[in-house]
Amino acid sequence: MAKWLLPLLILSSVFADTVIVQKGDNLTTVLRKAKHSTKEIHSWIYDSKLPEKLGDIEPGDEFKFTRNDQNTQITYHSNRGKLVKFIRLKDGKLVVDTPNDAKPAKRFFKSFNIKRSLTVDGKRAGLTYNVLQSLADIYAWEVDFTKDLKKGDRIQLIYEQKQLSDGYWGEQEIVYAKIIQTAKSREAIRYIDEDNHIGYYNSQGQSLTRSFMRVPIEYTRISSPFSLHRQHPVFGSSRPHSGVDLAAKRGTPVYATSAGKVVFRGRKGGYGKAIIIKHGSRVTTLYAHLDRFARNITRGTSVTGKQLIGYVGSTGVATGPHIHYEFRIDNDPKDPMAIHLPRSRPLVGMSYLRMLAERQQWLSMAVKHNDHI
Repeated sequence: MAKWLLPLLILSSVFADTVIVQKGDNLTTVLRKAKHSTKEIHSWIYDSKLPEKLGDIEPGDEFKFTRNDQNTQITYHSNRGKLVKFIRLKDGKLVVDTPNDAKPAKRFFKSFNIKRSLTVDGKRAGLTYNVLQSLADIYAWEVDFTKDLKKGDRIQLIYEQKQLSDGYWGEQEIVYAKIIQTAKSREAIRYIDEDNHIGYYNSQGQSLTRSFMRVPIEYTRISSPFSLHRQHPVFGSSRPHSGVDLAAKRGTPVYATSAGKVVFRGRKGGYGKAIIIKHGSRVTTLYAHLDRFARNITRGTSVTGKQLIGYVGSTGVATGPHIHYEFRIDNDPKDPMAIHLPRSRPLVGMSYLRMLAERQQWLSMAVKHNDHI
């Protein structure tokens, strides 16, 4: 896959960040790590129900911050299983949602054929940009929407909206999707486990998510591929290129490609400003030529997959803004664009059977709409 995000869908202003609570953190420091202004921090702490609903926070708890043109959302997931969403609407109204609580939900079925693109045809079918972006994220490892979709391919999906307080409705969340192509069909079935973690799986119970993202940024082109014998663009001599160079605009966000621990953050010779993350005992990833680091990233920081760690630049020996990305196993460099990346853990036993039962609900819903999946 060339890219893990879908450029055609990023047409509205969307920001997302994740902060894992560290020892000594409180709500103020967490909000500061998520780049909230002093005014915003004061508003969240004193003008909302955030502290009251959260209670004590502990190391390992997760805060996900999302901002778009319509609202600001904080999703809190404690390592004890507590899950709370705080949604501040454009007019300042605050809505608190506890997804663990049973609340009414409306489900909607949509299907459409590809004539021009996912974005254009999806909008014509009545889908929002947020839903289309979610679809792209779900299939990020399966389909390159800029290349793999062809005219005549069919998209079918079911999404739900939960009723919140004061008559408001929550975000539209995809529970089932299917891409039907001439040679192959790909299902995506949502499954929520006992710890309220959301995943998407095919009908065999295999996760659609890989343990590593293919690349750490939304890039415009591969400016220099992995090679054991590359003509260096600055020094001219032939030398190994132990990573891949991904060209992008200066300031483009750079994300950790998997969960791990930061073992280096600073200047590193020709790499310029760089970050090295260790994933388990054998794998490390390196992100070089950064313009700057994310504020909450220091040596020893534990990061999650898709967590913001820095921004594209051209520090060190570089001819222009890009990210140099390396993937090493036992310190042996591998081609990030070609290496086999294993899937996340599959569903087995009762979890798999419960997922199949939910899938049957969605198939029945499609039949009711005379649109067999």
